[in-house]
Parts: sequence; structure tokens; C-alpha cells
Amino acid sequence: MDPFSIAAGAIGVSGAALSGISCLRQTLTDLKNAPHEVKDIKSSLKVTQDTLASLESLKISDNTLSIQINANLKQAAIGETVNKCGEACGQFAKDLLKWTAHSSDSQMSARDRFSVGVWHRAKIERYKTQIQSCQSSVVFATTSAQM
Repeated sequence: MDPFSIAAGAIGVSGAALSGISCLRQTLTDLKNAPHEVKDIKSSLKVTQDTLASLESLKISDNTLSIQINANLKQAAIGETVNKCGEACGQFAKDLLKWTAHSSDSQMSARDRFSVGVWHRAKIERYKTQIQSCQSSVVFATTSAQM
């Protein structure tokens, strides 16, 4: 009997959400010399992506258990949480592009570092909180599903 796996789409995670998370992570990777508040978000995104990949690679040999785990993940609104995170990531990536308009690919300008680190600190903290909340939810759901 083939083992069953949990597909992101089956629990309500949209491709746009996964794309938004991936896009923001790449944007943060490309930012050179960015303030640490911005770079910290990249590690949360990596954990979220790795955990979602782990959830999708989870193999469950019992069909009934697989159905129950999928139902529990839907009930816990993991898909909705990840989708909201993906939307926030997409918006944050757009904001970062605006805030770093004076920077080059290899160096973040002093003006943009100040803009990001001072003027937009509160917005960055909100994004960071949203992303870390998503990360915590996804890690919890995955850990629960694997038990």
C-alpha cells in the first residue's frame, strides 16, 4: 500500500501564499547590508518553508489517519494562517522595494538603511510578528501531525 502525504492545497494553502513567502525570502537574501531586524525575518521564513516542506513530505501509511490529520489541519486553519502570511510577505516585499529604491544590488544605501531601520521600524515589527506567528502555527501543526 502506498503511503499518503499531506498536500498544501489539500489543507487550503494557496500557491500564491507559498510564492509570496518565497519571494520575500529571496528579496531579503538579495538585500545587502540591511538592518538586522529585516534579516531576522529571513530565518523565520526559512523555518516556515522548511516546516511546510516537512509537512508535505510526511508519509502516513494509514488512510484513515491521513484523512483525520488533514481534517485537523483544516480545522486548525493552518491553510488560512499560511495564506495570510503569504499576503503579508507579498506586501512586505513590495514595501521593501519602495523603501530601498536608492540602493543597488550590491549595497544598501545609507538613506535606505535609515528609512528601513528608523522610519519603517514599526511596520517591520508588525510584519515580523505576523511571520513569526505563522511560523509558530505551522511548526505546531507539523509537530502535532507527526506524533
